Amino acid sequence: MANPVSRHLLQDINDPRLIEWVRLWDRFEALIIRLYRQGAAGPGDRLRYRWLRWRLQRGYPRWRPALARYWPGRLAGGERLTADPFQQLLDRHSASAFTTDWSALQLLPAGREAINAYLLVLADEASGQQV
Repeated sequence: MANPVSRHLLQDINDPRLIEWVRLWDRFEALIIRLYRQGAAGPGDRLRYRWLRWRLQRGYPRWRPALARYWPGRLAGGERLTADPFQQLLDRHSASAFTTDWSALQLLPAGREAINAYLLVLADEASGQQV
């Protein structure tokens, strides 16, 4: 798992579907960053993107309502979000869409903050604390 905060918070989560979805998001996030840095999407990148996107889209309806409590108002590119950053990224149909799209990269931190905020609440609930 790429994100150390998410990795730590997931230690207290007992939901294999959520753990899997967050791990897939980590891989998706890393791929988006790599595509932008490379400025091109090779055949392997395109295949990986299609698979990750498909898996994330299948699972996202389960997590959308919970994550929707945490992304509104977060910053992306200096602007407060008014639209779902996860859906905005998943709506891009090809890996090549990320090779020059700086605005997509700016959505990633807001999405990660929303994931970690949600995981923190779940971890606190699991330990009997209230946030």
